[in-house]
Amino acid sequence: MKNIKLIVCFVTLLGFSLASCDSYVQDIDPLLNQVEGTDLNNETSLGLLVNGIKGQMGSTGDAGEGIGRMLWRVAGYSDEMILGAFGSAPDHITFVQDLPGNLTFHEDDWSNYQLLRFLADDLVRRVGVIDANGGFVNEELRANALWWGNFLGGLTRMYLADHWGARATVGDSPGAPITTQEQLDNGEVGAFLSSNELRALAREKFNALLGTDPGDVPEPDKFAWSFIARTYLFDGMYAEAKTAAENGLQEGDETFGIIHNTIFPNQMWLQSGRTNDDNQFIFSPHPRFLQYVLDDRKEGEIISELTQENLDDGIVSRSLRGIESGEGEPGNATTPNPRSGLANQNERLPLWEKAITTASVSGIGDDTQWAEFATGANVTQDIYTAADSPFHIIDWREMQLILAEVAIRNNDNPTALIHINNVRTFHGLDPYDEAQMLAYDNPKGGASALGIGVKNVLSATTNFTGPMGLLIEERDKTLFLKGTRIVDQARFDLWHLEGDVFRFYMPIPRSETDNNPNVPN
Repeated sequence: MKNIKLIVCFVTLLGFSLASCDSYVQDIDPLLNQVEGTDLNNETSLGLLVNGIKGQMGSTGDAGEGIGRMLWRVAGYSDEMILGAFGSAPDHITFVQDLPGNLTFHEDDWSNYQLLRFLADDLVRRVGVIDANGGFVNEELRANALWWGNFLGGLTRMYLADHWGARATVGDSPGAPITTQEQLDNGEVGAFLSSNELRALAREKFNALLGTDPGDVPEPDKFAWSFIARTYLFDGMYAEAKTAAENGLQEGDETFGIIHNTIFPNQMWLQSGRTNDDNQFIFSPHPRFLQYVLDDRKEGEIISELTQENLDDGIVSRSLRGIESGEGEPGNATTPNPRSGLANQNERLPLWEKAITTASVSGIGDDTQWAEFATGANVTQDIYTAADSPFHIIDWREMQLILAEVAIRNNDNPTALIHINNVRTFHGLDPYDEAQMLAYDNPKGGASALGIGVKNVLSATTNFTGPMGLLIEERDKTLFLKGTRIVDQARFDLWHLEGDVFRFYMPIPRSETDNNPNVPN
């Protein structure tokens, strides 16, 4: 995969300020909270604004507002992550749904989604202003600005559709409102849009990318088709999803990654990775991801940083390698880049083992099948291994699994197996045959309510077996941390909590619900 550098900076402060965290729909100070003047409507300034929106996309950390942080937060809200076993922040207890959700805790997240959406829309608007006032001298700049504005406008609308809703009860009101600058200027508030309406708007933005070369994105049309395919799948438009996926990214195609550094590190590494700063660590993978690797060691290597002292204290390592390899050897935790020498360079679920440092692991309930995972050692994700690991938001494997799902829904298991096995063989895994597909039944996997519960044993008995169950599990493993799982939970009615908690989608916060009567109460 090719990594295209997205400059992490704050050029946005030049001309992009938007509503404060308190409200997007009223009490707007026009001098502070909206773009003023026309001095940025020129080609010189437009280039700075494009770099600024790319910087916004890549910002991370507690003050970050970028894509990686959005997807990390939704991973903690879905059943992909649990409150960390290696240190945790008490104020995050509601975010991972230990208690009924606190709407005020979602203010910053809501602000991040809407801010990036606004910046994208404003960039497209400014291109239109320049077009109407004599046009561009630098057509490459125009194409680049228009592409990034439409792409991020589509991406944020898709994420609003996928991650947010007005109520906690399943099926009530998934979706979100969007208030435009023009509505703000007129003292109006935006309409509440359902998830399907938001995805339709996202597709309009993604379709606008087709035929435009931004100059800094490999395979831009295939990239756009890939997001179109995802939105069609999530809207249940399977024939359209198939066509789009066939035009999307294919194995061997380059795609871009958001480049990070020590100032704006990869969010998954920073607060859910092998970093040794327990004060930063918050989310751990749901224990089923460790179980996946224990069931099939070809899924990934568990690299352990346990010491002999840990073992003498009775902590059991789940790494096949244990602590036996020497410093400097591949797979040894003290070796710089310890995965670089491993035989499989395409691990699907690489994990990193650490001793549990908290007195109790709040993310795992004592009365579930996962209670045994709450003692001794646990794992972090190790897909993103360092502060500067690039973050990829979509790739060809998702297209293969979309095609597999459409085939299963059309009762075409042989075709589905081709696509599933394309992904598996890439990762060095054994291919499945049709008998194995039909016999699939894993109550400890992501296709089972028993497998995804962590607080207590759920009353739900949902358990997908056979081809669809296998497909759900393959998506669970392959698309880990891509922001898609929360939609799969909704599509397949697989919820990891029950009772009076926000579990179905991230709740729109009070800054919006108190001020926008269009949001369902």
